[in-house]
Amino acid sequence: MLRKLCCVILLIIQRDTESTQVIGGSRTVVQGEDVDLSCRLIETDEELEQITWQKSTQEEKQNHNFMLISPNGVTNFIALNGLKGRVQFIGNPSENLGSIRITAVRLLDEGTFTCIFTIFPSGAYYTEISLTVIVPPVVSVTVDVHPVIGEDEVVLATCVAAGAKPQAEVKAANQQQVQCVVNQSALTTERSYNYTINIDYPPQSVNITLSEASKATVFLCVADGNPQPNYTWSRVVQPWPGSSVRAEGDKLHLLSLSSELNGLYVCEASNPYGRATGSLYVHTSSGTQVIGGSRTVVQGEDVDLSCRLIETTEELEEITWQKSTLEETQNHNFLLIYHNGVTNFIAPNGLKGRVQFIGNPSENLGSIRITAARLLDEGTFTCIFTIFPSGAYYTEIYLTVIVPPVVSVTVDVHPVIGEDEVVLATCVAAGAKPQAEVKWISSTFGSLLRTVTNSTQHANGTTTVLSYLLGVPTRAANQQQVQCVVNQSALTTERSYNYTINIDYPPQSVNITLSEASKATVFLCVADGNPQPNYTWSRVVQPWPGSSVRAEGDKLHLLSLSSELNGLYVCEASNPYGRATGSLYVHTSSETSAACWVLLVVILCLIVTAAALVWYWRKYGQFLWNSIMANHQFQAPPQVEEDEPGTSRF
Repeated sequence: MLRKLCCVILLIIQRDTESTQVIGGSRTVVQGEDVDLSCRLIETDEELEQITWQKSTQEEKQNHNFMLISPNGVTNFIALNGLKGRVQFIGNPSENLGSIRITAVRLLDEGTFTCIFTIFPSGAYYTEISLTVIVPPVVSVTVDVHPVIGEDEVVLATCVAAGAKPQAEVKAANQQQVQCVVNQSALTTERSYNYTINIDYPPQSVNITLSEASKATVFLCVADGNPQPNYTWSRVVQPWPGSSVRAEGDKLHLLSLSSELNGLYVCEASNPYGRATGSLYVHTSSGTQVIGGSRTVVQGEDVDLSCRLIETTEELEEITWQKSTLEETQNHNFLLIYHNGVTNFIAPNGLKGRVQFIGNPSENLGSIRITAARLLDEGTFTCIFTIFPSGAYYTEIYLTVIVPPVVSVTVDVHPVIGEDEVVLATCVAAGAKPQAEVKWISSTFGSLLRTVTNSTQHANGTTTVLSYLLGVPTRAANQQQVQCVVNQSALTTERSYNYTINIDYPPQSVNITLSEASKATVFLCVADGNPQPNYTWSRVVQPWPGSSVRAEGDKLHLLSLSSELNGLYVCEASNPYGRATGSLYVHTSSETSAACWVLLVVILCLIVTAAALVWYWRKYGQFLWNSIMANHQFQAPPQVEEDEPGTSRF
């Protein structure tokens, strides 16, 4: 009977609660976004009584309950304090899943959230979830006061990354056209903000040139200054020549070519920071001439070659165009235009279908347009007007064709981690005319790098530039961002090409952790390596435990928790450059804890003692301690009579 009773007691108290726990994990969220706070009670089959959520946030430091969930999923909101209308239960009590969702997270929501599961008979189990709220910066690039040219250091630009949490990292890149680069954990990627440095300075030099865009004789006054200068024309010594000349901003229009225009004209360019002047001496005569001007065009674009016959009233007979180009250096005619506008193409030699007359013989305008200019079109074009009776007048127009570079950023061989300097990236600006300028921007990492630049001249006049970025391939260099910056006259603006340095290295260390994202017991094997390692699981000494365990890439699924799983498991991470291992010792047991054993011994001793006392009472009719007390009662010792003096006993 006693043995059966002991067995019943053993079954009742043989319950391992040491492995029962609530799992969760800290979360980080961007302000304004939603976040799920996940928690789950594992390793128990006891009855769920309720799930309680507590919080201690920046809004209210005192920890307090704000939500109760009953086993049937009914929720009760208590003192939400800022979470009203923004929190909902998304868990499942039947699966011991107590997760909640907070929408439109505020900075005041940051703090500690406690998920408490109360089960019977064990009581409460909880986990604390730290919620971190990060705030992206509001970025602006500007300058308070426009800097003026000088020799003292001043503020050229100010980049403000305001209201960020945690603090944003701000750095500058490039010169003149600068970039404020902002990086912060609330931003999905590093952000660049372009800003053009604006330096105010007085007009530097004044150049006066003949305008080719106008039918009339127009001179342009051009000065470099910031802000843009204002222009004023004047005539030295002599008075302004009435209606024969018109000044219009930076332009001087000569409306009639006569000797009354002769003289020295001055163009003054001025802005708030200073002034500069340039002069033009005008001398007109009855000399007949053809005017034009050199042109530059980007390969593939169209270009107009303008020419005009001036200072004549003689009859136009024809306009002839000649060329001497890279395609055919021998000068030759390729186009005739008659006085009535009819054109006749003569051996266009590469210009067929790409040249058209856009002038007007009645205005002595002989301009042509070349479409889709090629590099081979570069050379000298001659515009010849033949008039009667004077004969031929001509001008030479030199056409320069420039070619933008074809840019690529790459690396021939992926660098492998080591101690020797290697090429980390190569920026190629190929086939440019003129040669492109190539440089690297690598922020704070740049102090560990150096560049080597080579160029190759091609037979067609183009140049290829190769700029190598060299450094020691380390893990710290892996995934660093660099920029190849290319500048060339055929490009409208300086171009930047981003590149991420990629360093290959073997797996370094292997960590095995318990996955909190899975309902089942899943261990994750994590190793840092490039390229990403492959993972292989094995069991040391013992065979693989059949269907109880499933290896799936970097995951080890324990499908049932039994003693057959016990043993040492090894995860090997490998890539083409090496391998590394980590180990996991699994031990599952149904034995009672030490505390349970002590409690069992105490209870058994009490039961045995009680049973013995009952048996003794039934047999002797009194308790054991009554008999013991009776046997130990004290008796008075017998008295000894003393003999009277003078007598003796025999």
